[in-house]
Amino acid sequence: MRWESLFVDLDAQLDSEVRRGRAAEIQDMIRVQRSQIRLADRFEGQLGRDIALRLTNGAQERGELRVVGEDWLNLRQAHRELLVPMWSIVMISGLSHRAQLVADPAQPKRRVTLGSALRAIARDRSAVVARLSSTASDPVEITGTLSVPGKDFLEILTHPGDEFSREESIHGSVVVPWSALISLRREARD
Repeated sequence: MRWESLFVDLDAQLDSEVRRGRAAEIQDMIRVQRSQIRLADRFEGQLGRDIALRLTNGAQERGELRVVGEDWLNLRQAHRELLVPMWSIVMISGLSHRAQLVADPAQPKRRVTLGSALRAIARDRSAVVARLSSTASDPVEITGTLSVPGKDFLEILTHPGDEFSREESIHGSVVVPWSALISLRREARD
């Protein structure tokens, strides 16, 4: 009888060690998988949620997350849309722990780039307010219409926001490197 209880005890200890080893492996696999999540993946799991952003110029923006691009996102704020490049985000509030991961890493998800989004807004010819890198006490905003964006810059034809970009209302143009863009606001399109 002693031998049987000894073997049963050893068997239970072995099973316990195997379970602990598996649990450690699973935890390690989870950590590795989480380390592969990009900010865009995290945002994509939040579509339709109300989130708050703190931007590099100190501005705080809140709205419903509508679109996640490769390097930008779109928030809906009442009757406005806000395009925000990822590099201008300092902090995010209101996110759940969900992320939208790509099922097959060999086939990465293709998202619309900032350049494509800016070209679509330029085609639309809607009035925009571009908020640029600045300090909170000295905000820089440019109102106008996007001209055709370049590879790493955008040109804004300046005019009052309540007027169309007709020759008589255009005051001039401003060229802005993408890296200086904090956000781009326009009236919402439904």
